[in-house]
Amino acid sequence: MKLKLYIKMKDLIKYVIEALIVTFGVILGLVLTQYYSQEKTDKNTKVALCQIIEEIDVNILRFEESLEYHKKIGIQLDSICYEVHPEDLEKKYYRYDELKFYELDDWDGVGTTNYEDVIFESAKINGVFQELNIKTIKIISQAYRQMRTYNDFQKRYNDNFISSDSKTTVMDVMNLLGMISGDFISKESQTLEVIKKSKVELEKTTHNNLYNK
Repeated sequence: MKLKLYIKMKDLIKYVIEALIVTFGVILGLVLTQYYSQEKTDKNTKVALCQIIEEIDVNILRFEESLEYHKKIGIQLDSICYEVHPEDLEKKYYRYDELKFYELDDWDGVGTTNYEDVIFESAKINGVFQELNIKTIKIISQAYRQMRTYNDFQKRYNDNFISSDSKTTVMDVMNLLGMISGDFISKESQTLEVIKKSKVELEKTTHNNLYNK
């Protein structure tokens, strides 16, 4: 009787140990799967952030080129506008031959720039932002929000510029040209300041792996 009980107890212990081993194996497998999955996610997230930094850097170069152009052409535009006589301001521009800004040697159009946001939009669609903490999201969003604000401004300007018609006066054209040497320089300088700051903060955050939730 004792022998049978001993055998049953021995079998029970054996089954318990086997069950524990199987359970441990399953748990370990789940833990490792989760670990490697998170490791892969973290790696992809960091790659996406580095690509966003590169995209912001491209946009910085674009805004710097646009700002340089507007500063250069702005001086020339101010010069020819200064030569317009006050009594000519209300004349119809299409009949006025003195304000030929398009004949300036350095004139290459209004010179607005369009920013790149392919990587930014792709990161949103692919759920990269879900892996980021609020601070990192704010840094990225601030940069692209500023560029979007500039883009809205230049679209409105371009619409006004190309909508000139027979009713457009010399004063109207001068105001538009004045915005190139004024508003555009201001907007681009402001945008550059914001996106350069965002780039520096994002580089620090990415380098130190401080972007996770």
